[in-house]
Amino acid sequence: MPLTIRTEADWTAWVIAEARRSGWIAAHFRPARTASGSWSTPVQGDGKGYPDITAAHPNRPPLFAELKMPGKKPTREQVRWLDTLAADPRVSVAVWYPTDIEEIRWWLSWDGVDAAAPLPGRWYP
Repeated sequence: MPLTIRTEADWTAWVIAEARRSGWIAAHFRPARTASGSWSTPVQGDGKGYPDITAAHPNRPPLFAELKMPGKKPTREQVRWLDTLAADPRVSVAVWYPTDIEEIRWWLSWDGVDAAAPLPGRWYP
């Protein structure tokens, strides 16, 4: 059965499930509807634009991934977070689209043996 990703929630769930299958632990902080009907993610500090996925693996650098649906691009605040995180060479940072599924599967399960293999597209920096 082919994979169907129709919404950002589907996309997020797929990435988290795929990360877990490859030995990662992953977190996504979802916004909640407030009493006034707007959406808010409870966070202190500079939370606006924080990447969708934060993941850790015992043998790999920490991963921060912004998940986008086709036709969408990171916001200015998201780019600020991604650029700041990407300045640290010990951190993996990416913008992933559903079209990157096969590369993401490869990257999440990569054991470091094939160091010449390309990383998924739309990576930062």
